Amino acid sequence: MFMNVDKAQQAGIWSLDDFRKSLKDASRLNHQWCQTLTLEDRWIFSRFNTVAGQVHQALEEFRFHEAANLHL
Repeated sequence: MFMNVDKAQQAGIWSLDDFRKSLKDASRLNHQWCQTLTLEDRWIFSRFNTVAGQVHQALEEFRFHEAANLHL
């Protein structure tokens, strides 16, 4: 689904200011949540993010065979 931001703002159903506020609130919550994670949990998330980045890069370069064979 494609959404034209200008038309959404004109219609009053979406506001860039509301979006910015939600991002600010989310980053604060994420920071608080991350502080409660154990060392093991942080390692898992770190490894997951690394592999997700590698998969994304491989897919962008149309290297589907590499994306399909990456492992945690």
